[in-house]
Amino acid sequence: MAGFTAFDSADVGYEQSEFFLSGTASAYEATPTGSNDGKFDTIATTTAPYTSRAVVMRPINPRRFNGTVIVEWLNVSSGADAGADWMLGHTELIREGCSSDIPRSPER
Repeated sequence: MAGFTAFDSADVGYEQSEFFLSGTASAYEATPTGSNDGKFDTIATTTAPYTSRAVVMRPINPRRFNGTVIVEWLNVSSGADAGADWMLGHTELIREGCSSDIPRSPER
């Protein structure tokens, strides 16, 4: 993914995979009845299809994976996929064998 690193991730033993997740999202509204405890009921009012994308950076060799997954959200408001946490912390994440799951908000 462009913008993540200035080097080929394979050179440091990592690979990048891209996944698409699709489904149906529901919108909810609060019911008019309330209570003194601050809780309220909701009802589903509408649905809409969605597709979102997740980019995973992980060690090529599964034995290098330390079991820790870092989740970093990409906001498409900037018009670019730039994972600030990965860009700033990739040296330590790679050294420790972490995986990074980078979901991106769906296009509107």
